[in-house]
Amino acid sequence: MRYLGRILIVLALAGCGRRAQPPPAPHRPPVPPAEEHYDIGFYRALIYEGGPAAILDRLYVAPPSIFPSLMDGISSGTPVWLDLYQELRREADRQGAVGTIGQLDEALARALAANAEGVLRFARAHPAIPMAAICSRTAPVDQDRADVVDARGMLGMIRRQRTLERVTDRTLVGPRDVCLEAVRPLVRRQLRIYLVSHGAPGVPDSAGAPLSEPERRELDAELVSARRDGALRARLDGRFPDGPFRLAQIPSAVLACCRDEDGLLANPEGPWEFSDSPTDDRLPRARLLNACKLGEKVWDITFQKGGFTTRLKRVRARLTDRGWSFAEMAPAMRTVAPNTDGEEDYWADCRTMSAD
Repeated sequence: MRYLGRILIVLALAGCGRRAQPPPAPHRPPVPPAEEHYDIGFYRALIYEGGPAAILDRLYVAPPSIFPSLMDGISSGTPVWLDLYQELRREADRQGAVGTIGQLDEALARALAANAEGVLRFARAHPAIPMAAICSRTAPVDQDRADVVDARGMLGMIRRQRTLERVTDRTLVGPRDVCLEAVRPLVRRQLRIYLVSHGAPGVPDSAGAPLSEPERRELDAELVSARRDGALRARLDGRFPDGPFRLAQIPSAVLACCRDEDGLLANPEGPWEFSDSPTDDRLPRARLLNACKLGEKVWDITFQKGGFTTRLKRVRARLTDRGWSFAEMAPAMRTVAPNTDGEEDYWADCRTMSAD
């Protein structure tokens, strides 16, 4: 027993001198098939290995791409994804990756529809995040820079406004009101665009994931009042200025400036070929955006043409004794939210235009 006691004492002393072992490294999950989503654990493991840059460096690498899962995660507005957003945004800012910052901010804008209170509380803890500008983002999932959103995108912006309006926490009233000041005019603007694109009569909504029946009813309830609002739709009563209009409502000669090499032109919702790598030769390589009738002989037309880079143009069409003449115009400018810079707007409100 005397020798056994000495052995136990020696072992105890040896254990006291041993340094504590570090926690095991997060195990990076195996890369799932391209059609599956990556969970938060995958991104956390990447950060453990190489910091936030380890994620940013892989964002646009395919197949498979980790980008869609990341955007979906941030758009959920849950705390773990919001923390990841902050880490990635800080790293993207350090790298000067302006495009990536914009995509991260758009995912955060979509998160407002899911968890406005959580996002506002998160933004209050990180005052460097420009919430006024983020709240006013169209944030299209398909990255359509012309602000033509499908039914799901339109419903997302409506939910963003409604969810913000339901925030009652007194500590969040200030940032909530700043956000609503940006969101409300955005929703009205986008409803005006939606009524002449995906929401126009007779247009099947084939873009993106289809809405469920409850979602469709939720969107339709908003559209009923929007279609009665004369400021959101073309009046069609002979007064000028008026619009916006679709292809069938515009004289063919006016559209001569917009058509592609084959004489084709798509309505705002497409489909159309915007790149120089066409997948369907039958699709137009140009699409109409905004069309405003300023007088019997004056139209203001905004359109896009595809190719190596997508070109956006605005022209003023006038009927003269020699036929229609076309003069290129500068795009309109709009302030997206208080304390933010103006940006090009290819969907200027027809009612604010002049024929001069």
